[in-house]
Amino acid sequence: MANTNKKTVLGVIITAVSIILFAEALFASDPVPPAEPVKLIFIHHSTGGNWLADPSNDNPSGGLGIALRDAGYFVSATNYGWGPDDIGSRTDIPNWPEWFTGSNSAAILNALYSENGQNFGGHGYWSRLSTEPDGENEIIMFKSCFPNSDLYGSPDDPPAADVSDAFTVANAKAVYMRLLTFFQSSPDKLFIAITAPPLLVGDTDPHRSANARAFNDWLVFDWLDGYPLNNVAVFDYFNVLTARENHHRWIDGAVSHEVRTLSNTSAYPTGDSHPNSDGHRKATAEFVPLLNHYYQLWKTGDTQPDTDIPPSDTDDPKPGDNQDSGGDTLPAGLIRPSDLQYKGAFRLPAGTDGVTFGYTAGEGMTFFPEGDISGSEDGYPGSLFVFGFDSGNTINRNRYLAEITIPAAIISEGKSPSELNTASFIQPFSDIGVPADLELARTGVAWFRPPEMSGPGKLHYCFGRHFQSFEPSHAMCEMTLSNPGVQGPWIFGDYTNYVTNDYLFEIPKPWADAHAPGRFLASGRFREGGWSGRGPALFAYNPSSGRESGVVDSVVPLLLYGVQQPGVPEIASDATMEMTDYNPADDWSGGEWLTAGDGGAVIFLGTRALGNSWYGFANGVEWDFDCAEPDTPPCPQIPPWPNNDRGWWADSYRPVIIFYNPEDLADVAAGEKAAYDPQPYASMNLDDCFFDPEVAPARYKRHFTGAAAFDRNNRLLYIFERMADGIGGDENGLIHVFRIAVTHSDNDPDDGDADDNDPAQDPDDEPDADETDTPDQNGGNGDEEQPSDPVETDSGGGGGGCFISTPLFGHN
Repeated sequence: MANTNKKTVLGVIITAVSIILFAEALFASDPVPPAEPVKLIFIHHSTGGNWLADPSNDNPSGGLGIALRDAGYFVSATNYGWGPDDIGSRTDIPNWPEWFTGSNSAAILNALYSENGQNFGGHGYWSRLSTEPDGENEIIMFKSCFPNSDLYGSPDDPPAADVSDAFTVANAKAVYMRLLTFFQSSPDKLFIAITAPPLLVGDTDPHRSANARAFNDWLVFDWLDGYPLNNVAVFDYFNVLTARENHHRWIDGAVSHEVRTLSNTSAYPTGDSHPNSDGHRKATAEFVPLLNHYYQLWKTGDTQPDTDIPPSDTDDPKPGDNQDSGGDTLPAGLIRPSDLQYKGAFRLPAGTDGVTFGYTAGEGMTFFPEGDISGSEDGYPGSLFVFGFDSGNTINRNRYLAEITIPAAIISEGKSPSELNTASFIQPFSDIGVPADLELARTGVAWFRPPEMSGPGKLHYCFGRHFQSFEPSHAMCEMTLSNPGVQGPWIFGDYTNYVTNDYLFEIPKPWADAHAPGRFLASGRFREGGWSGRGPALFAYNPSSGRESGVVDSVVPLLLYGVQQPGVPEIASDATMEMTDYNPADDWSGGEWLTAGDGGAVIFLGTRALGNSWYGFANGVEWDFDCAEPDTPPCPQIPPWPNNDRGWWADSYRPVIIFYNPEDLADVAAGEKAAYDPQPYASMNLDDCFFDPEVAPARYKRHFTGAAAFDRNNRLLYIFERMADGIGGDENGLIHVFRIAVTHSDNDPDDGDADDNDPAQDPDDEPDADETDTPDQNGGNGDEEQPSDPVETDSGGGGGGCFISTPLFGHN
């Protein structure tokens, strides 16, 4: 049915393979058959005829006709040669506009609605009700055949500007978008789109079959986003037939779409791509309960009701509470923690020449969609650029950048790195011009290709040191790390380095066009102790603006918990300007701008300090700042190793993600809010996902998280965990992977808060493609009042922990 914010997602992680089960939580729409007989007509050819056919040894048969009869449906059909102008012979995807919106569609539909014949076409007889109900056919099922699963183009192609005869992803999307205009004008009919069955493995190639998966996923998850009626539904016949373990069915009180075996070709072939009886009968068993459900929703006018998550034990959200992500108190269109489904982790390769992914590695990381052309075969296309750790440099250990592959993520319930796949180098660690003398260096990197630019794009990066003020900090280089062709560095506006030069990421173009024109990159930093204000800072900027003068001059503040005074390195701030639950010992190490359809969130990844905090040493010894100056009063003795590392410390720590509403940042950019007004609307606890979320001074481990990176096309979020592989030895980092499993819609197409990419491909559902859905200029994070305090949830799994094995519901 139409995807609205009344739908919920069921997240389940199964051992061995990372799987997302999409489900709608349902109440009044349980799959009970109609109370009275209902007339149904099925537009099909040979495969549909075999599916309908009564059990037989003569032809493949699925018994769908009997099952529909027993559920109270009077089933008729069309076939080759049927109808005006022999329209029944034309059921390929490009033919559907002729049926429903073409110049002769009125005559075709009149014939279709009144048709009461079976039109076997030699593909098998099926039994049906002995008495025909009065009236027209109320349910229209339509399906193309398996040649339509050989689609050209690319998985991320948006709908074409107009429909054509092309067998491409772009045209297929355009066709089905056009159909919605007619379906909306016919609320008295229920239209069931059946995806085309898969081809035999030898009858297609991996790219085109991946395109078919991409298009069908788009139909299931994204086609009906924002569609206002409940008279259209989809059955993923393709997915059901790709593996015995793959399903689209009603189970445990919900509609579930499951991909447990990664395949885009037929698991039930005959001598050719026609499905065999086993495949048809499996599809029958899964389809009929779904049809009942869709029928009940249509007849009753029900939408998907909100499902309340049981409240936490406290009404006062605090760091450490595990609470839902705000439920209906949040504005529509926001990505919630429960939308992030944990997919697993992968290992990083061993370093070279003393540069590794250990200790403070992962300060900067970015996703490059064209980096590993073979990656789409395992569902993780593209590559990651990641800063490493140079053990040979005692000053700046974070100056070298490498490019790595992205292997398939694996869930290790025992948190054993040996169970994980390992990335490999595409480009080894290289010097891209980050200065060698940056003490306690900060680094950030973002791949970006402006819309008007051809070629692979550029790497934009920033760097900083522990103590500095207004130094050059932002630069860019080519994608070839051995010959980077560095441009810059440049000073970043009039802002101190303490708020500008750590995390770096792309701003979605629709949001930038609407609220910060020309500024497609965001950069910021959090420095412990309040020197950067009392929370993470963020600025939008145009990396091409003002470089000739040596100063990036197009900076727009989006978030700053304090005030920049001219020429003063430290941000002026007080308790009236701080982030909720601010702690001076926090460490915010990464950020990303997440999008999924027209849903969005700006996130910061970090190590949140809990309880009391102090400046001093890990064992609780406090150290006054004046103790570093000569002629000071007596100061505590510096503790022996391993507690002699001076800095900000706290009672305990937790790896978390905090979520911000992009609409709040838009208000800051417009001058309608102060830069310290926005507050996180949710917090996500990563303890259950991380392999080693423990401070360990003896191992020089103080913070848990590094940077984040986001594959916008496939809704994959990559998170760097420090020092979690090889604990106690040569410690490397790990990378965890989350999938944004849902899209959102708030029916507000003008506010520009959303991503222009609405990915259809779910790497869990089929990890053979890298794709996006229709470019979506819609924004919409709502304008409802948000709660004053963020709420926290366990990570992933629909609001549960990373390794749940039973369904838990989270809001969509």
